[in-house]
Amino acid sequence: MSILTKSNLVLRDLDILTSMDQSAISLSVAFDDENTRELLEANTMSTLARIEALKECKQAGLRVSAMICPVIPYVNDPIPILEKVTPFVNKIWVYGLSILDESETNWKNIDDLLKKKYPSEYSEMRNAIFDRTHHFWAELRAEILDACSRRSFDLSIHI
Repeated sequence: MSILTKSNLVLRDLDILTSMDQSAISLSVAFDDENTRELLEANTMSTLARIEALKECKQAGLRVSAMICPVIPYVNDPIPILEKVTPFVNKIWVYGLSILDESETNWKNIDDLLKKKYPSEYSEMRNAIFDRTHHFWAELRAEILDACSRRSFDLSIHI
């Protein structure tokens, strides 16, 4: 049984999950700043509540992972999240915001918000979102690898 969630409500079922072989819990944790989280993931559990859930699941003996997703160029920095979740996980996935073209619904949903909230960063942000060879992604990959080099867990980077 594997569960991926943004909610700490998974803690209600710890007794059931710990009785099952191979149970695994993964929580999506993307934003270190609560104002940004509320803007982009309105009405979801706080980052602190998610990290506490990771901790409790790990203490209960479950396989635990964190998914840092989406990494939005110039909006959220995954390094502070990595540092906070590392003690409580066996694996971390890092995914950059991936949009292939401007006609995609995901882009239409976020474009105006990014323009309004991040006007000075918007142009560079947009360039990085649509170009996986943009220097932002290479620099971020290097930062993540450096931050994780002294820690022991499985890391999967998709940026």
